[in-house]
Amino acid sequence: MAVPGRLRRDFTVADADRPLAAACRIYVALNPGTGAAEAIGAVTSAADAL
Repeated sequence: MAVPGRLRRDFTVADADRPLAAACRIYVALNPGTGAAEAIGAVTSAADAL
């Protein structure tokens, strides 16, 4: 019998703008032909960035 487990860790991000900006840059790099405006619309939260 297998019992799945999940480990959760909560953390605080002091500067949320940096991870969101990095995620937008990565979005544009992975989706050629998209622009910054589309990336900003696609990456709206930390969950999107991760």
